[in-house]
Amino acid sequence: MGPNLTRRRWLAADLAAAMAMAIACGRARAAGTGPSEDASVVDAQIESPGLGRSIPVKVRWPAARFGGGRPLVIFSHGLGGTMQGADRYGAAWVQAGIVVVHVQHTGSDRAALLASPRAAMAPEQLVNRVRDLQAVMDQVSPASTTTTAATATTGLDWARIDPRRIGVAGHSFGSRTTLALAGELFPVAPDLDLSDPRPRAFMALSPFAGAGSEEVLRTRLRRLVRPVLCITGTEDGDVVGSGAIPQARAAVFEALPAGHKAGLVLKDADHFTFAGQELPAALGRRQRLAAVMALQEEHLSLLARISTDWWLAQLQDDREAAQRLLRPPIREDRGDRWSRG
Repeated sequence: MGPNLTRRRWLAADLAAAMAMAIACGRARAAGTGPSEDASVVDAQIESPGLGRSIPVKVRWPAARFGGGRPLVIFSHGLGGTMQGADRYGAAWVQAGIVVVHVQHTGSDRAALLASPRAAMAPEQLVNRVRDLQAVMDQVSPASTTTTAATATTGLDWARIDPRRIGVAGHSFGSRTTLALAGELFPVAPDLDLSDPRPRAFMALSPFAGAGSEEVLRTRLRRLVRPVLCITGTEDGDVVGSGAIPQARAAVFEALPAGHKAGLVLKDADHFTFAGQELPAALGRRQRLAAVMALQEEHLSLLARISTDWWLAQLQDDREAAQRLLRPPIREDRGDRWSRG
């Protein structure tokens, strides 16, 4: 499947770091337990006949006062993650009236990574991940044949979601999943098309689209004409020699077609910052930088605010949110960078 779809290139998912994070903080709730201690959060299973398996999800539902016709954001975790990923972001998005579905990708989640790192990084996992996200979108499709069954099983009213207002986000391997769904091309595998027309906007945290020249990257991403927000940091680097250095992650924004893109680079934010959940200072044998840890809480709060405005502007046509995105509350004096194009 070519150099960017080989097992070696899947090291872009940062295996060593993902293993440490999975061990340190990958404690997902058991799926299918019904409402949690937070009445607006439900763990459930979505059936996917095409994949031949159930997909564990954590679903956040806005308060009843928001009514129906809600936008939906689907989040894809990184390699070795769980549906607990993006917990901080999801909590902020649902407070703005957005339905949030955190997907757990069986085959590249915590259990799979600990059982067989090689299998969890296999090229076919990208395809499976995209199919997982599509199965969630199928729940809200007007033509869906599974919506009634899912509603009966989970007690969730999927009909409250507006299928025209869907956003997809992901971190690390999840960002690769997001870019594939948005239309990334694989020149060495021209028949591989994982794009889906249903999402209206995207957000890629710690993005990476493979090594190569600027021209190659632009070719890979030339179909991504829908709105994409890319978020990375100056310490969001390479862990296992894959080429996913901070400059390569920032280059994704530059290579996207002009017109509907935004990019954020946070000074002293590393790969774990963007997982969207609380993490310990030491992950396995890797010690995070003191500067990174000192800013973690500030960065998480900032990312929650900016990402919420992104979804409100793109999925709700919220003019005030769009106005705030013209000058988000970043620290340019410290080295943070915000770009539009």
